[in-house]
Amino acid sequence: MLAYIDRVRKQRPFSSHEFWMWLIVIAGALLRFALISHNWPSTNSDEAVMGLMAKHILVRGEHPIFYYGQAYMGPLEAYVGAILFAIFGVSTLTLRLGLILFFAIFVVCMYYLTRLLYNRQLALVTVGLLSLGSVDMLLHQLRGIGGYPEIVAFAALIFFIASHLALTADQAQQANIGNVQRRRWLEFAVLGLLAGLAIWDDQLILPWVFLAAVLLFLFCRHELRRVSGVCVLFGLLIGASPIIYYNITAPTGQSSIEILAALQHAGAAQIAQQHITLLSNISGTLLVGLPAITGFNPTCAATNLPFLGQATPQMLLCTALQGGWTLGYFVLWVSAACLAGYIIWRHWQQWKQNHDHAFTREERDNYVIQWARLLLLLGGILTMLSYITSPSSALVPGPTSRYLICVQLTIPAILWPLWNGFNRQKIVMVGGIRPLLILRIALLLFIELMFLLGTIRTFNQGTQDGLQQEQALIQYLESVGATRVYADYWNCYNLVFQSNENILCTPLGDQLQPAQDRYPPYTRIIQSTYSPAYVFSKGAPQVALLEHDLRTLHIPYKYYAFADYVVYEPNDQLHKGIVMVSGNH
Repeated sequence: MLAYIDRVRKQRPFSSHEFWMWLIVIAGALLRFALISHNWPSTNSDEAVMGLMAKHILVRGEHPIFYYGQAYMGPLEAYVGAILFAIFGVSTLTLRLGLILFFAIFVVCMYYLTRLLYNRQLALVTVGLLSLGSVDMLLHQLRGIGGYPEIVAFAALIFFIASHLALTADQAQQANIGNVQRRRWLEFAVLGLLAGLAIWDDQLILPWVFLAAVLLFLFCRHELRRVSGVCVLFGLLIGASPIIYYNITAPTGQSSIEILAALQHAGAAQIAQQHITLLSNISGTLLVGLPAITGFNPTCAATNLPFLGQATPQMLLCTALQGGWTLGYFVLWVSAACLAGYIIWRHWQQWKQNHDHAFTREERDNYVIQWARLLLLLGGILTMLSYITSPSSALVPGPTSRYLICVQLTIPAILWPLWNGFNRQKIVMVGGIRPLLILRIALLLFIELMFLLGTIRTFNQGTQDGLQQEQALIQYLESVGATRVYADYWNCYNLVFQSNENILCTPLGDQLQPAQDRYPPYTRIIQSTYSPAYVFSKGAPQVALLEHDLRTLHIPYKYYAFADYVVYEPNDQLHKGIVMVSGNH
């Protein structure tokens, strides 16, 4: 962590607040370790791909630039996982240890950011809340599917460093001492490096990088024109060099921007086909995604909410519960924005009336802090607007609430009106303070209760049965020699990783067509296999089509129903037949 901010009053090297902060962070990390040690959340093929990448980095010396099968998200989790695999062995549990590390970095950064912009007491409250969480918050922190646990840590650290540089810019200019300048050059370079790494890792960081840049432009313009600006740019280029290199050398039509645009267009086409309106995007964002990622535990499926499903008797209650949380969020957002905006306006008016007025250090610090608070709040809005314009907010708002994960940075800003209240001298009325104080305390306790209930609810969920069935399936496939298989995507790579690549698989879509091929070397091996097996979950759409192809091609086969899976072992090179027949489906 960078040197403590000069504006913070001198204190012991390790204060009591920091002691409690570290204690809470350790408790939160142990809580998450307890969850992953009991196989929560359940793993899937996306996470298995990340595990396979980590293993290939460690064992084969591969150096992937992106997550397998896509050209826009960096595999930082895989590189961290490779280090952990070397120490603790290859497993899903080991992969998730890296995610707990990212969680700890995020919470520590949030403590120092909140202490810098607000106070130590609110910083501790924020750490306490973030150490708990709703089911969705914990889920996206502990499933290694790329981007989410680390991107929120990047955002908090980037915004903290930018705020620190903005606060100390005036003092650094006055000091003009070589050591001070060199330290600031290093901090600017680190900020650029972190921004570049974050952009490579996940483009969800872009609103926060932009707002950090705005903060630097407002208060560090004179430095950015000189060596500091070069340091930021140099760090940014180094951090983002993998994605820059790829896009310079990528064939036409395969750049990151073109791929992301194609994904956006594909979702837009589906929205147009289903006649989904912007109201569905707004409803998915405000009634599903935002509550889930900020601590509320949704009690209703998206299909029970307006513009996302058919009208049901539960719709009104569901809208009131989940919409009430969002309404409360925006009431507090407006209150916090008005508090910051009023102080900024007051400073502006003071300067406008007297251009020769020299702000005291305390006044300038307060002015910078209010701008940082306002930009922090704007970060939440930009993140939500980005999600609203995404097809995912209307099509699958529940699973994709993770795209809003950076909104968690606004939690201390949202709590500030409750913690500090409005200017007491302006709201004091006869008998007015006590009810207001009671209301604030009640709301804070309610928010804390929701986070706690989400954690308890998470611990009540179990995944052992599914894991045991999967392990039993792997043992069965290995025992009969069916180690080259086709499967649906959500089972395919999980079989590969959990079997330590003793079983190789390539995925098939609903029409038995090749789909979501993350690692082409597996596909080439399976296509050269004489008679690969087929593994699907019971009731999967591929099952009926597969049986139809078997009968049509008159190919003998063995059939096994195993737990929640079905296994087909043909006695011919069926994969050639599938390629021929599936094109007519």
